[in-house]
Amino acid sequence: MFEPHILRIRLWFAAGLLLIAIQGCGPLVLSVDDCVTKGDEPVTLTALVRRQHLLGLRSRVKHVPVSFSVDGNRVGQVESDGYGRASITTKLPATLPVSFDVRSTVGGRDIEAAGRIFRWDENRVIIVVDIDHTVAATDFDRLILRAEPTSFPPIPGAQETLAKLAERYYIMYLTARPRFLLEKTRIWLGRYNFPQGPVVTAPTLSIAARPTRFKRKTLAVWRRQWPNLLIGIGNRESDTEAYAPNEMLPLIVLSSPEDKHYVSDVVFANWNAAHEFFEADQNILSDPRKLTEAIQGKLLLPQPLIPWEVEKMYSRRGFLSSPQ
Repeated sequence: MFEPHILRIRLWFAAGLLLIAIQGCGPLVLSVDDCVTKGDEPVTLTALVRRQHLLGLRSRVKHVPVSFSVDGNRVGQVESDGYGRASITTKLPATLPVSFDVRSTVGGRDIEAAGRIFRWDENRVIIVVDIDHTVAATDFDRLILRAEPTSFPPIPGAQETLAKLAERYYIMYLTARPRFLLEKTRIWLGRYNFPQGPVVTAPTLSIAARPTRFKRKTLAVWRRQWPNLLIGIGNRESDTEAYAPNEMLPLIVLSSPEDKHYVSDVVFANWNAAHEFFEADQNILSDPRKLTEAIQGKLLLPQPLIPWEVEKMYSRRGFLSSPQ
């Protein structure tokens, strides 16, 4: 049985393919990946050139020139490939810029976009955070159909907890929202003062329709480059199914009575309880070596005694059982 928003995505995808065939040309858009670098390593800047259709569907725009600039200085120009993707690798100045600019000209029309650059210390623990119903009380119809991306509120306590965690950890946002919602997601996070961090979305609607698979594969790629990506925060067992196979600690907030949990999950009724957990176990959670040992079961990870409605924890495959 599909979750309602997953079913919507699949219906949009099918309808959108028909609309592309009927509608033909739409406006051109550039979307830009956030990028993360460490030390003085070169960084790869990536942009996608797309033609926008109804229902969020986009088609690739191939073989057009795309130029990249950092701090107002042009670093190069490349041609978009068969997927409409353009990438360039460059060295950054010693004083790290916070953004880069991308421009392209297609059919005499100029389009541009800005991307963000983050420089991370490879010795710091990274937390990956889900968006929908973890930090955002998302209304998917309003998100898709309205131009205003801030029309639904954050989950209580989410912004305050993550802002505090950002003092000791890096924050990364990973969502199965399709890529055409990338800029709306960035605007929403900024509007509600969530800590800055790279935002990663599903590249296509078809991939967004399989959120667990997308997140699991994406995290595997990130973990190879950033082995201290060790904590994942979500709200469903499907998040655990992305985090745990990548040897990460799954933290589940806002559990509902219908949810099932794995024995590896640390489950919280709300974000305030998650905050207390991080405060109590800070010396382990912020230390990559100790945290890795805790995830492997070699080190005890204590949990504070937080008021909890135990009836919210239901058994599945013998993992967690509510009292009789």
